[in-house]
Amino acid sequence: MNNNSESKDFQKKTYEELYSNLNFALYKINNPFRSYFENKIVSLALRNINSTEMSCLDVGCGHGVTTYMLSKHFRSVIGIDFSESAIQTAKKLLDKMNVTNAKVFVADFDDLYLKEGCADVIFIKDVLHHVDNPKKLLEKLRPIAKSGLTIGAENNGTSPFIQLSGRILKHERRVLKFNKKYLKNIILSAGFNKVDIWTFSYFPYSFRIPIIANHRLRFFLPIIAKVEDFLVTTKFNMFANYLVYQTI
Repeated sequence: MNNNSESKDFQKKTYEELYSNLNFALYKINNPFRSYFENKIVSLALRNINSTEMSCLDVGCGHGVTTYMLSKHFRSVIGIDFSESAIQTAKKLLDKMNVTNAKVFVADFDDLYLKEGCADVIFIKDVLHHVDNPKKLLEKLRPIAKSGLTIGAENNGTSPFIQLSGRILKHERRVLKFNKKYLKNIILSAGFNKVDIWTFSYFPYSFRIPIIANHRLRFFLPIIAKVEDFLVTTKFNMFANYLVYQTI
């Protein structure tokens, strides 16, 4: 077994375990802090895009949380992921949330052969830093979108919180090299002509820490959001947790 295969098997095993829990997916939707975080990323990625009559392919959909968020913005959404347990959870989640315009399927990126132009928009979140060759994946995805429009988000390796998670969690190790410049270079080298990247999030929304995510603290959320909106306009934007992008 080569290193690439070992890495892929490790990632698959990790997410088979992580995304098999429906309650974890529901937590992301129902917790005010995490729900704000998930919605904000989708809203930023869709900046200046009228998506209501468009179709979307959600690549690396995991347990379906992002697919659910996208379903509120697109006419139809297809989510794909290589984890069978994640897709089973995603199906349960979409059913529980009464989503009728989204479906999810098991699909491996390495064996992904979809008709060119079969979706209006490609959405890809937290996937590039997990694959061995992100450029190759983007090259494969680019023709699938009718207009070549691909949107998504990646962890920012210059963020102190992301640095911490990348050093602690083995399956997040590759995130350490991801930053705005690195992401832009990968996207453009994959054949895209233009890319816009925005930064978002200083609060550790994605860390499931009870005292941070407590429902009783939700009245702090508008204050946190305003502070974050200000920080991205300053030189501290390079330390934000997320890079949200549009490319064509």
